[in-house]
Amino acid sequence: MKFKFRPESAHALAKELRRASWGVAGFGGIVYARTGEIGIVIAVPIFWALIQVLAFISDNLVS
Repeated sequence: MKFKFRPESAHALAKELRRASWGVAGFGGIVYARTGEIGIVIAVPIFWALIQVLAFISDNLVS
């Protein structure tokens, strides 16, 4: 099977990664509200930014 790159797939991946990043942020907020764990406040923005960077890279693969 030969790999075939499609620009539409890269844009769709970027869109889903952005959705996932907001899901991570929301989930982190819920976990923090229930547990009060301060590590969540530090970890969630880092993961959110990392996912946003991956989305940016994916979106610009075809520029």
